[in-house]
Amino acid sequence: MEGKLKIVLVAVTVILAASFFVNLRLLGIKRSLEMERDSLKQEIAALNKKIEEGIAERKKLQDRVQELGAANDQLTREKDELSQQCNMLMEARDSLTQQLQQANENLEREVKMRAYFEGRLGESQNENGRLKNKNSELEIVLKDSLVKIEKLKKQLHFARLSATVPPAPSTDGNAVELPPISVSPQSQKYLEETSPRIGKVVSVNKENNFAVINLGANSGIRVGDSFSVRRGRNSIATLKVIQTRNSVAACDIVSQAIPLKIGDQIAQ
Repeated sequence: MEGKLKIVLVAVTVILAASFFVNLRLLGIKRSLEMERDSLKQEIAALNKKIEEGIAERKKLQDRVQELGAANDQLTREKDELSQQCNMLMEARDSLTQQLQQANENLEREVKMRAYFEGRLGESQNENGRLKNKNSELEIVLKDSLVKIEKLKKQLHFARLSATVPPAPSTDGNAVELPPISVSPQSQKYLEETSPRIGKVVSVNKENNFAVINLGANSGIRVGDSFSVRRGRNSIATLKVIQTRNSVAACDIVSQAIPLKIGDQIAQ
């Protein structure tokens, strides 16, 4: 009986010891599990934080995607506008190219026409030069003819005076020999009043701008002599001798303040 009790006690002791070791083992496992649980909680908290950060990042990315979408739409519209502008520019380029080609063709025609007209202009200038030379020659001939006509008119008027006066010998080798000159009875009295270098106007030809004075070769008058014409105390004209006779001379009216008349006094 005591032997069975001992066996029971040993068995109980073994069971208690095993139970103690099992409890210790379970306690270690429990602690290990608690530690693992805490670690998992930390990891879960970290993962939750990461998830929250991911959600926030996703929100940011969604906002960015929306912004990029709006920017893409804006770029698309700008692209369409640029495409339209590019098409318009290409059309304008084509139009300008056609205009430039037309302008080049017009320029070529104008250059040809310019060359043609320059050639014609050169011919015209040469012809104009020849005509100018001929015109100059004709003007010279005309001037000479007018001078001769004026001389002939003056000589003719000088020769038509009514009283005949014998001509004085000419000292000028180029002078024209005139027929005897006559003086009208109205001017005859002024011929008799002649002093050596003081005389009077005896005839005035307004048309041919010359006058006849009552001084001639007998008074020492020569072609080229100048006289001042006075009326009262005033000097009214200047005369220059162009032809002489014994007692009269024909003078150009160089200048006059008032019209000359018969009887005006002259003096050198």
